[in-house]
Amino acid sequence: MAVTPAKPMRSVFTLLALLVALFAPGSARAWTEAHPSALATDVVVDRDGSAIYSVRVRWTVMGGRLHQFELADLPNDFTLLEASAIDGNGGAVAVTTHTSAPGRLDVSLGDDVRGVRRGSVEVLICYGTSLRAQGAIQRAGSEAVVEIPTLPWARAIEGVTLRVSIPTAQRRAQWVGDESPGLTTSIDRDLSHDVVRATRRQLPANERWSARVAVDPAVFPWLSTAGTRRVVIERRARAPYEIAGLLALGLCVAVALFARLLGRVSPPAGVARRSGLSPSLAAVGVIAQSLHVLRVPYALLAGTLLLALAAALRLPSTRVRAAAMLARVTARTVAESDLTALAPARFSQLRVVAHALAALAAGVAVAASAQGFAWAAVVAIDLALAAALWTAWSSRVDPLPDAAVLLPVGARVRSFVHRSERVRLAWRVRGDLRAGGSVSLRLVPLPGWRHVRGLRAVECVVVETMSALGASLAPELTLRLDPGSPTERALRLLAARVGAVTLSPEGEALTYRATLLGADADVALAGLRDMMGELFIKAPPSGSVASSRSAAAFDRSAAR
Repeated sequence: MAVTPAKPMRSVFTLLALLVALFAPGSARAWTEAHPSALATDVVVDRDGSAIYSVRVRWTVMGGRLHQFELADLPNDFTLLEASAIDGNGGAVAVTTHTSAPGRLDVSLGDDVRGVRRGSVEVLICYGTSLRAQGAIQRAGSEAVVEIPTLPWARAIEGVTLRVSIPTAQRRAQWVGDESPGLTTSIDRDLSHDVVRATRRQLPANERWSARVAVDPAVFPWLSTAGTRRVVIERRARAPYEIAGLLALGLCVAVALFARLLGRVSPPAGVARRSGLSPSLAAVGVIAQSLHVLRVPYALLAGTLLLALAAALRLPSTRVRAAAMLARVTARTVAESDLTALAPARFSQLRVVAHALAALAAGVAVAASAQGFAWAAVVAIDLALAAALWTAWSSRVDPLPDAAVLLPVGARVRSFVHRSERVRLAWRVRGDLRAGGSVSLRLVPLPGWRHVRGLRAVECVVVETMSALGASLAPELTLRLDPGSPTERALRLLAARVGAVTLSPEGEALTYRATLLGADADVALAGLRDMMGELFIKAPPSGSVASSRSAAAFDRSAAR
């Protein structure tokens, strides 16, 4: 069964539009693009268990204006002490705060209209809280352990610094090591405090970092020697199950549509069919990729490999793809769209676009992963995979060189053929389409019109020409007519400028030939355009049927 091949460019843009419609956020980020680029937290712990947090965050505004951000998961007993901001030039920026819920602080920059435009702004938020009330100071054997919880952020931050100052004692404070990646620590002592400094290369999105410092229990006289139950402070950021589910659903729909748009063909008889496991593998791969949003290790890698394997199993071989497409053009008259799908020039140009799109999508995936946008990284990876798959799919087409040569000529001829309202373009094939000279472009009279007496055919064919660079294919305009035809004189005049008129050895037919290259193409096609009124005339009403039969007889004799 013949399957209509999908148009590759429409496939790519349809998929891209679907992905954007499914996953593009509908928030104000469409107008404002800003992210925290640096974070420094200073914590001063007092002997009574209270602490003062000084949070400095630098926002980088890349587009639009930054009006507001929020600090979530603050202690319920926090007391705001200071809120200020300066822009990149050192100018003061107005700051207003609002406590919308317990443990949540909304910070507004500038006024409601202006905000902070493109550039950077550094915001300082100071608040007080009680680590003792939170149970963050516990006795652990011969030491006391102070747990310093930091604030989670919706986006990943590069270069995070935590500085903890604790009153000095007989034993110096020590950092309790953890497994955080890219972590470096140092300890200093001044006259009244031990200062523990820790720097992380990156703080992932929605992660609440709880740093631990071991100190001398004498620092906190109120701390019971019997010890109390240690309270574990965990991440309170809720796993984005809804985003993972929507992502899996959207990707399943996108993969199904993309597979359909690629026009998967049915192998002809005698050719082994491909494995039927690819839809199942694709579904499992999409689900595995969606688990990347839930921070499942290696989920993105495993899902991408499964999708690539599913594509490899479904991708037809060159022989299968070519046989299925050529089955559409075995008829004597074919559609131009079928020949266009088999033109190598078209696919070579679109493959360049696909390569560029794949490279761009891969770069977006890396950037999105670094910024903590897991869903965007998944979508970008799949877009790059789709572009690579289309490139491999399009390369499995056995191109027709004759079609590639004649299609540009057909576009030029169509520009004046439609205005004449006398003829139409007809693509004809003969024998094996992959053989030279198998495709021709003809001008066929419309109903009510006919060839002038003695004119047999007006067509463009492909011939092989020789040059200093070797053999090449070129289009040739050919008109066949009987000696004594009314158009013979006009063709001989045209042959004086370009082309030549030859007589068959039997003396039964004249043939005009002109190679359509360079300036000769302009002259020959202009001459053809000017002779349209002499080549095709109005058919008499009573002889329209006979004229049509005569034209068909000429076409059959020419095909033979």
